[in-house]
Amino acid sequence: MKVGIIMGSVRTKRVCPEIAAYVKRTIENDQSLCSENVELQTIDLRQVALPLYEDDDDSIPAQVKNVDRYVDSRTRSWSRVVSALDIFIFITPQYNWGYPAALKNAIDRVYHEWHGKSAMVISYGGHGGDKCNRQLQEVLQGLKMNVVGGVTMNIPVGVIPLPEETVTGFSAHNEEILQLVASCVESTKSRQ
Repeated sequence: MKVGIIMGSVRTKRVCPEIAAYVKRTIENDQSLCSENVELQTIDLRQVALPLYEDDDDSIPAQVKNVDRYVDSRTRSWSRVVSALDIFIFITPQYNWGYPAALKNAIDRVYHEWHGKSAMVISYGGHGGDKCNRQLQEVLQGLKMNVVGGVTMNIPVGVIPLPEETVTGFSAHNEEILQLVASCVESTKSRQ
């Protein structure tokens, strides 16, 4: 089962890679998930480098059912990445009560590729990111994804890299993260 850990922040100064690495380690260290043959892939939207969605494609993503119909080569590549994955873990900061434009742009570049796939959201910020977590879950549900829930993490604002005690404190979320990943796995198995 292929799981994509999508890093939603593309800023130069960001802690998203630290949080994604922590989540990946947490999943890799869980014996029951290892027995499910879970393959983890971290996806950095900064490296994917999708241009802002404008009129660079002739078709509306909801009308495209074949990857070759996307005009933009980066959109075709992104479509193939999303299509190849079974489960998505969206890791996102909360910016001004919402999630980053780069993440919304990546989601909106394709449409059918998300359908029926399991997802969860891990948000973070000075207030934990609850508002963006709920917003993102609603968008994912609109894409007909099976959203199992979300986790919010409080972090100190503007502190990069994160202090060791903050990263160590993430362990308070381990059980919740692992339960949501297990729910995604079960949902995906029932769909196959």
